[in-house]
Amino acid sequence: MINELGQSAWFLISRSLNKNMRPSETQRGTLKEKEKEKEKEKNINDKNWFKPWLVGFVDGEGIFTFSKSNNNNNNNNKWSFEFKVTQSKQNLQLLYHIKKGLGVGSVYVNPNSSEATFRLRKIEHIQSHIIPLFQEFPLLTSKCFHFCRFSKAVDITTNEKLTNDQKDDLILKLKSQKELPDGYISPVWKNEQSNSKVITKPWLVGFTERKGSFLITKNDENENENENENENGLSHIFRITQKLDPHVVMAIAEILGLRVSQNQNYNKAITRNKKAITNVIVYFSNTMKGMKSLEFRIWARSHTKAINKLLNDRNTYLKNIQKLIAKYS
Repeated sequence: MINELGQSAWFLISRSLNKNMRPSETQRGTLKEKEKEKEKEKNINDKNWFKPWLVGFVDGEGIFTFSKSNNNNNNNNKWSFEFKVTQSKQNLQLLYHIKKGLGVGSVYVNPNSSEATFRLRKIEHIQSHIIPLFQEFPLLTSKCFHFCRFSKAVDITTNEKLTNDQKDDLILKLKSQKELPDGYISPVWKNEQSNSKVITKPWLVGFTERKGSFLITKNDENENENENENENGLSHIFRITQKLDPHVVMAIAEILGLRVSQNQNYNKAITRNKKAITNVIVYFSNTMKGMKSLEFRIWARSHTKAINKLLNDRNTYLKNIQKLIAKYS
């Protein structure tokens, strides 16, 4: 019932926007464009798209954990494993998309908070679905370190040649390795020189669904945005923020034509530039699965109106769009 309510509300809003957010009557028309649109949708729903998309989203959001129960009965003192992705209840659509794509796991809606979680705990499903997926499509951020610990712990606990005491000693040793080694980089970057080969489009769409922001804000003088071409006042901004992994942020910036901003707390790939924003809109059109898709389409449509000067009162319009985006973000 929760599934139906969560998804149907999103579906109605999404369908309404799809009908009303096309650039012009002339662009709706040709059979060729419709065929391209169908082909895009087919590709996005394909398993070959879903897997790297999920890896991108997990690079931004997923958690791999393992722990031992404190049950006094030694026979029940087993290690438990969990892969999970947590989102706001507004984004149930995305969690069910993950569940459908993997074919295993469950979605838990917390009655005491605004959050919901996709989680997978059965070790046989972790072995058959999660570990092979992230071995085939490696994580690109420092999240890879945590996955590798998780994967090794699963291998140890399922190794029938080891005694329970040996398993405990080995897994506890892994458990103690919580801190990232200095300068840790996902191994996938070490032998590859081309950013576009490491970062695929599905991965970047998934990562953006978690780490990307489609905003309308006042121009910030502290950002030293030399590329800004917009009028004074409110302007559109696209931003991807990541605390660690500056090399990942720089690679994304290169692919999307963004500027990189760094300080001690975070790394940002960012732009307010009209042409760069237009390129971002083309890149992400008809790609995202969760609530970020709704945020993106509201933002993209308002940018098209603004740059084409189709507004009588630009600032009032953008203030209203700013509030609307905040409602769904």
